[in-house]
Amino acid sequence: MKIALSGRIFETENGLEKSIDEFIRIASEIGYEGVELRHSQIGNFSIDEIKRVKEIIDKYNMNVSFITCLEDEKNYWEGFKKVLEKAIELKTGLIRIIIEDIGLIKKSCQFLLDNKIGIKIFEQMHTGTIFEKIEDAINICKEVGFSNFGLSVEPGNFVLSGQEYSEENLKKIYPYLINAQFQNIRKAKDNEKGEIIDYKGERFIRCLPDDPDGIDFLNFIKTLEKIGYNGWVNIIEPKQNGIDSMEIAKRYCEKFRKLF
Repeated sequence: MKIALSGRIFETENGLEKSIDEFIRIASEIGYEGVELRHSQIGNFSIDEIKRVKEIIDKYNMNVSFITCLEDEKNYWEGFKKVLEKAIELKTGLIRIIIEDIGLIKKSCQFLLDNKIGIKIFEQMHTGTIFEKIEDAINICKEVGFSNFGLSVEPGNFVLSGQEYSEENLKKIYPYLINAQFQNIRKAKDNEKGEIIDYKGERFIRCLPDDPDGIDFLNFIKTLEKIGYNGWVNIIEPKQNGIDSMEIAKRYCEKFRKLF
């Protein structure tokens, strides 16, 4: 497995804390092997600007784990083709899509095959989507029926949705698993203050990677190894109030480097 840092960690309500040049350099110096480039970072970039980003990636001997197509169904197809062009320039093998139109997912897969493009697309098993529940996500993958489409697991969303990130469940997902993402979330204690997430009547809180009540990262990684996953491990922790983002990025890298 290889570890990548998401640009999410430097996103704020007022924009990005770091330029894309700084972000790639920082990720490299900390010890990450790749980066997830967010729409907030490259969404408005021209192809010439993307080529410059690729030069920076190469300068630091890094890779791009994936990029995202944020367009909804109405504007999806044109948006997807633009993102695909960027993905090809960046030489990434993965694009995350965020749509629920099965026909459009199939059309995207077929387009990639017809044009002999070896990039895969995936949906994150995210709360509030048709991919939230394990059985639903698996059934959709079967309905799509293309090997260049799959899923990304993220245990924090399992916690939010009340599902176990057990070996049994990961084995079910494995035939469709092409990416993994990580952040730390746990149930909030009574009257606890912090980065609170309210979901379906439950209160959760964001926490640091070493929180003993948070995600069991060691167990999750070891289970991924056991079932045969050998892809990207993406750290997608967002910026947290009052905590330096570079420090969070370092702590995650140090922790995960010990796990695989």
